Amino acid sequence: MKTIEEQLWDYLDNYGNSEERAELEQKIATDSRYKETYESLLLVHEQLTKLPVEGPSMAFTRHVMEDLKSVGVPPPLPLQTKANPSVIWGVAAFFLIPVFGGFLYVLMNSDFSGFSLPEWKLPVEAFKRSEVSFAFFALDFVLGMICIDALIRKRTLTHKKRGQSPS
Repeated sequence: MKTIEEQLWDYLDNYGNSEERAELEQKIATDSRYKETYESLLLVHEQLTKLPVEGPSMAFTRHVMEDLKSVGVPPPLPLQTKANPSVIWGVAAFFLIPVFGGFLYVLMNSDFSGFSLPEWKLPVEAFKRSEVSFAFFALDFVLGMICIDALIRKRTLTHKKRGQSPS
């Protein structure tokens, strides 16, 4: 059985069903003990709602982790979400099968009898000797060198962090 204070705190916090709340309102109206306790708790409740809510300090987590280390509790492992590959493939199939099915349906029911492609003649000889093709291949070469440099730097940094020599 709950005490009068517990019942009134539940009433002030809007807990309980409508029958319990109606019964408690009846007790507050008729019983002087309930009424006095309700009025005093109502004042406390109003004071509590006026107080500002403070969050933990910026270093709260660090202090807690240091305290746990001093006691000997191992630090928690970082969270890693692992998705089941079969779920990913299932979701992909759920979306891709209707798309490809619709595409195939349109292709099978289309009439291509009056459709013809235009003839395109590319000036291959002009492209082989042009400055545009030279600039294109030079840019590809430079971008390739930048990518290779980034990979080598990344590999070197990971080996330095591990204390190994890059091979």
